[in-house]
Amino acid sequence: AKSRLPVFMNQLHRFLVGLKTTLSSMSSAQRQEIATYLVPEIETVLETLSSLGMKIKVALESILSTFNETTTSHRHCNLLTRTLHEVLHKRDLNKLKTLLQRHNHNLFLLLQRKEGFNEMTSGNKVRSVSRSLEQLVEELPVFLLRLEEVTAALDDKLEWREFKFCFKVGSSKVSGVLQRLLNHCAVVQPVLAQLCSLVARDAFTQALASLGLVDPVKCSSHDNNHSTPNKTHAHSTPKHHGYKLNLVECL
Repeated sequence: AKSRLPVFMNQLHRFLVGLKTTLSSMSSAQRQEIATYLVPEIETVLETLSSLGMKIKVALESILSTFNETTTSHRHCNLLTRTLHEVLHKRDLNKLKTLLQRHNHNLFLLLQRKEGFNEMTSGNKVRSVSRSLEQLVEELPVFLLRLEEVTAALDDKLEWREFKFCFKVGSSKVSGVLQRLLNHCAVVQPVLAQLCSLVARDAFTQALASLGLVDPVKCSSHDNNHSTPNKTHAHSTPKHHGYKLNLVECL
């Protein structure tokens, strides 16, 4: 993974340089034409993000309302183990409350942005997007400079030992999030269903099924509807390993 980081950063840098060159060479009429094309796409994106954000809000509120029930399974443990679980539970509860507050704030801003954009006339929408493109051209050089600084810092300061530590910490956090999603799988199903519909890729749906986040039966029926009858899958049932990736849960 560490060897792929410089390659990814280089590809991102080349993409942004190409984007900057293309946008800078455009005339006002060409930017206006692109803005006209982007307006309906932006409306669709805002509507989709708002719908997805509302479903995430409902899921987080439902998880938070039932979060206290998870402590009952540790009542018969010894004092030290029970105390550790209570500390971890309070920490996770505070994190969940903070996450819900931030999500509600961002969702409120998104709904405001969507409402303001929808209230504009078609001409104002095009002019607003065109101004955003001009602002993007002005800000891209600064972003490219920051990206070059980050790339240089990764090459100079991120040795193998530091990278391995960061990778383990990141893997632990991802594993913890996945475990929370599995614990509340029924609650997050509407969110995952919409994500599968938006991505519309069998590989993405199969990945969620292999993690146990979606129903394998529904996943296999989804594959049958989007593949030829002659195609067969060698592994239709997801295989779950018993590795403990969450460093905290391993305690």
